[in-house]
Amino acid sequence: DRVCFLTDVEGNFEYFLAFVELSEALTLVSTDGADGAVDLELRDGWLFVFGGDAVDKGGLVGGSIRVARSLVALKRKYPQRVCLLMGNRDINKMRLTAELAPPPSALWLPAAAHPGVYWRRSGATA
Repeated sequence: DRVCFLTDVEGNFEYFLAFVELSEALTLVSTDGADGAVDLELRDGWLFVFGGDAVDKGGLVGGSIRVARSLVALKRKYPQRVCLLMGNRDINKMRLTAELAPPPSALWLPAAAHPGVYWRRSGATA
């Protein structure tokens, strides 16, 4: 199999569509998805890997939700041939629900009680 790799779309829907247009692996089937997702086809003999950072500031029309939904739809359509990795921008957005939840919440942890990142738990200061 051949590999198609895309990363760092950062919510730029126009960039995402331009990539699809130039891709040998992906074909745009429809832009009429009710949820804003586009319908993509992954050609036979290809694997698709998304390297992360699907969401962020976006392009002219934004598009973080459309990009994310399109990638998830592609994964559901081709579960064995599509791999979606999360980047730092994607992971950072996951904390948003905890930040917006009123305290005390099972999602909320005061900063003083947070154990910190795993690579600094040994007491290192730098």
